Amino acid sequence: MAETKELMAAADFSVLDVVDHISKIRDLMKAVMVEGLHYGVIPGTDKPSLLQPGAQKLCLAFRIGDKNIELAEKDLGGSHREYRIRKQMIHLPSGTVLCETWGSCSTMESRYRWRRSGESVGDVPVSYWKISRDDLVAREDELVRIFGPGKYRLRKSEGPWKVERLSGKDERTENQDLADCYNTILQIADKRAYVRGTIKALAASDLFIHEQEDSDDDDEDGSAGARSQAAGAKTKMAEASTRQVLIERIARAVDGEENKKFFTDGERKTYSAKIKFGGPAGKPLPTGELEKFAEQIEAALAGRKAGSGSASLNAAAEAGWNEAPPIADPAPGVSPQPVSTEIKKSPTGSPLPTGGAKQPEQGKLDIF
Repeated sequence: MAETKELMAAADFSVLDVVDHISKIRDLMKAVMVEGLHYGVIPGTDKPSLLQPGAQKLCLAFRIGDKNIELAEKDLGGSHREYRIRKQMIHLPSGTVLCETWGSCSTMESRYRWRRSGESVGDVPVSYWKISRDDLVAREDELVRIFGPGKYRLRKSEGPWKVERLSGKDERTENQDLADCYNTILQIADKRAYVRGTIKALAASDLFIHEQEDSDDDDEDGSAGARSQAAGAKTKMAEASTRQVLIERIARAVDGEENKKFFTDGERKTYSAKIKFGGPAGKPLPTGELEKFAEQIEAALAGRKAGSGSASLNAAAEAGWNEAPPIADPAPGVSPQPVSTEIKKSPTGSPLPTGGAKQPEQGKLDIF
């Protein structure tokens, strides 16, 4: 990220600097960020809504840190409370303060102020606890099977956990346990400031909006549909985590201090292109294929270290490129296998990207 450091510390940006900056954000979205986990899509809008995990990925990539400089607590009466946080977004390598931002949250917001009235219908059944906590829909279905149609929530009592059947949507009561929400609203205020600050620091309001928030754990009145969406988000989170691990494996194999001499710059460009555009219709390589690709590269590295000659991967042909990338000069002691020049079509029959992207830094696997 050497050029990023120079860009953030520069007094003035050129047009090419701004284009490169935006390109890096878009590349990161394609390679790492997952819809529903890192950003959301609000119907009727033309820009995604940045969520906290996505903001964290952007700050990691651009080496941005945050520092809280003010925490204000306001008593709203009736045990209600508001927190307001002001923070700075800082470019870590240079120490430059990029911007100041703020975020607030209070227990007067409807999700914290109100609780739907409920009727206790019994203890939480053992069968409920045996279902995976990640399978929220199955857990809700189990309550319906045992207690009949309706919407339910769990509540901790003096003894065992109880199941409550919720009444109609319009029948709600004031939350009598506001103190249980204080830590939550403090975290939400910090999260809102962080996401807003990330967009502001990166001048990315043309790419993201800050409107929709990822659902909070304390929202106990969610329907089965909302719970299903939450379960889907957790699945996407697991897949994103797996992809990140696989990408790091490939990067270590190709860019590791002891390994980089076994691969040429041309191969790095080819591998990067396959990860970014090797999936159907030029999309990123699917997770399953990415795992196989990581295993292939690791096997190639092992073969070269053992002195068994070239184990170069014909990544371009496997990705289905319309034309193969040029063969670079081999690294010392390495004789790359020629890349096939056979013309292949994409699964949809449309041409896949073969150029136009910024070339990776010398000696680096430019996955992002």
